[in-house]
Amino acid sequence: MFTLVNKITHKHIAFAINILVALFFVTVLAFKKGYSYVPMTLAVVAIIFLFVDLFIIKNKVSLKKSDKLLIYSFLFYFLTFLISFLINNDKIRVLDNPARGLLFLPLIVLFIYYPINIKVILHSIPIGSLIAGLTAIHQKFYIKQTVFSEYMSIQAGDISMTLGVLSIAITLYLYTQNNYKFAILYLIFAVLGINASVLAGTRGAWISIIITLPLIFLLYKKYLNKLFYITVIIFLSLFIGFSINSPIVKNRINLIQQEYSSYIENNNNATTSIGARLDMWKSSTLAIIEKPIFGWGADGYKQLTHKQAEDKIIHQHTTIFNTPHNQFLDAGAKRGIIGILGLLAIFFVPLIYFYKQLNNTVLQERCVGILGIIHILSTMIYCLTQSFLSHSSGSIFYIFLVILLYSSLKDKKRL
Repeated sequence: MFTLVNKITHKHIAFAINILVALFFVTVLAFKKGYSYVPMTLAVVAIIFLFVDLFIIKNKVSLKKSDKLLIYSFLFYFLTFLISFLINNDKIRVLDNPARGLLFLPLIVLFIYYPINIKVILHSIPIGSLIAGLTAIHQKFYIKQTVFSEYMSIQAGDISMTLGVLSIAITLYLYTQNNYKFAILYLIFAVLGINASVLAGTRGAWISIIITLPLIFLLYKKYLNKLFYITVIIFLSLFIGFSINSPIVKNRINLIQQEYSSYIENNNNATTSIGARLDMWKSSTLAIIEKPIFGWGADGYKQLTHKQAEDKIIHQHTTIFNTPHNQFLDAGAKRGIIGILGLLAIFFVPLIYFYKQLNNTVLQERCVGILGIIHILSTMIYCLTQSFLSHSSGSIFYIFLVILLYSSLKDKKRL
C-alpha cells in the first residue's frame, strides 16, 4: 500500500513539474517578469527537495561526470564574480545576478528524480513563440505602444527570436516523424516568434538568425526530402525578404548606416546607439589592456570611463552606461581574463554536451541536442551587441533553459 501511495505521489509531482515547465514557455513573454515565476518556483522546490533528500532521508545523490561538469561551470562563473568582489572591492550587489543562477543548480538533481518529458518541451516552445508573436502584434498594432515595453525591448526581442528559431528546429524534427500537421502549425508559430523580434527592432537578434537558421537546415539536411527542404526555404525566404523590406527593418538598417557614418566622420559621435556602442567597446578594450587578469570591478570600470571621458578618449555620453553592451568585453573589463574564462565555461561546457547528441540515433534526443546548440549559439551572438546575461531576464532564461534541455536528455535508468 505504501509503495502504491509513493508511486501515485511521484507520478503527481512529476506531472506538476512538467506542467510548470510548459508554463515557463507560455508565460516567459506574456507579462512583466513572466520569465522568472516558473524558474524561481521550481528552484525553491528543488532546494527544499535536495535538503530533505540529503539531510532528512539521507539519500546519496548520484551525479554523472556531465552533471558535475555543468555544475562546476556555473560555480566557476559565480566564483569569477566573487573574486572580483574581493579583489576590486565591489559592492555586494554584483553577486546578485550570478548567485541567482546558482539557485537553479539543484534542479539538475530534482529532474533526475522527476524527469522532464521531452514532448512537453517540444510542444511548449512553439506555443511560447506563438504567444510572443501575438503579444507583439497586439502591442504594436492595437494598443499602439512600444513592443515589450514592460521589458527591456532588446532582451525580449532576443528571447522571442530564440523561441522562434528553436520552433523551426522542432518543425523539422516533426516533419521527419511524418507529423505534418504539427510541423506546419509550428512553422507558423515560429514565424510569429521571429516577427516579434522584428517588431521589437532587436538588431542583435537579426544577426543571430543569419547564422542559426542555415545551421538548423544543415543539421537536418539528410533527414529532409528536397521538396520539403525547398518549400520551407522559399517560405522563410519570402518572410525574411518581406521583413527586410518592411519599414521597421529598413529604418533600423538605414539608422545603423547613418549612426556608423556619424561616429566615423564626426569625431566619434557617441550620442547615437551605434556610436555609443563603438565608444563603449573602445573603452572596455582599453580597460582590459590596462588590467587584463582580474579587471577593474564594476565600480572601478565605471570610474575608469569617467576618467577616459575627461581625457577625451571617449565621449562624455558614454559614461551613462554601466555595461559596454558586449558581454565578453564586460566580463573582461570588470573581471579580466578570469571573467572571460568563466563566461566561456557556461557556454562551452553545455555546448559540447549538446554537440555530442548529434550522433544520437534517437532523433527526439538529437533534436533536443540541436535545440541546446541553437540556444547557446544564439545567446553568444546576442552577447556581442548586448550585455544579455547582465540582466535577470537574460541570465534566468539562458541558465534555466540550458538546465531544462540538459536534464531532459539524462538517462533515467540510473534511478
